[in-house]
Amino acid sequence: MSHAAVQGEGKLHYVTQYDHRKQQPITEVIIDALATVSGTEPLELPPLYEAIDPDALELIVREPNTAPTRSCFVGFTLGAWGIIVTGSGEIQIYEQ
Repeated sequence: MSHAAVQGEGKLHYVTQYDHRKQQPITEVIIDALATVSGTEPLELPPLYEAIDPDALELIVREPNTAPTRSCFVGFTLGAWGIIVTGSGEIQIYEQ
């Protein structure tokens, strides 16, 4: 995990909200967001599983959380980008 992804340092380029009601895996939402930000086709990006466990990522946004606001988050890097995913489903993409 990079310092930039964990702390949200660097230039914020993109923020989107994951909606679990759409039944789309969060991994697809992240790849689509990275493709948009980087101007790259999704299949040309490095595999997400090399940066983070996709199943663990799904648990962060799908599993019930007893906290009134889902305050957990995970940060990781993929290529030149830092990504933060919060328990509420917000996805932030930073240029490192």
